[in-house]
Amino acid sequence: MKFRSASILAVFFFMTLSVAMAWPKSKKTINLIEPTTVGSVTLPAGEYTIDWNGTSPDVRVSFSRGNKTIATIPATLEAGHNPHDATIYQTKESGAPLLVEIQLKNSTLHFTPSDAGSVQ
Repeated sequence: MKFRSASILAVFFFMTLSVAMAWPKSKKTINLIEPTTVGSVTLPAGEYTIDWNGTSPDVRVSFSRGNKTIATIPATLEAGHNPHDATIYQTKESGAPLLVEIQLKNSTLHFTPSDAGSVQ
């Protein structure tokens, strides 16, 4: 009886693990080397964890430090294979650099300057 219970538990564990590995990651760490504008929010330089929800084109990206969410910005998620993971593309207009997109391994997050972000 114990062997059967252990076998069932082992099968359940491996099924859960395989589902978790197949689930698309929606969290990444990035480093901004100078103050950067994302949407309508300017983030100070530093390391951030970005987290986004949804799989459709319209997602909301949260920029966090530690357990504190600094800003939540609307973005567009585009599926596609990129050669590098967490590559940041910025443009420089007047003032702080403007974050345009973040290329991830299997998708790209696009930010629009006119988007209204919410500082939390």
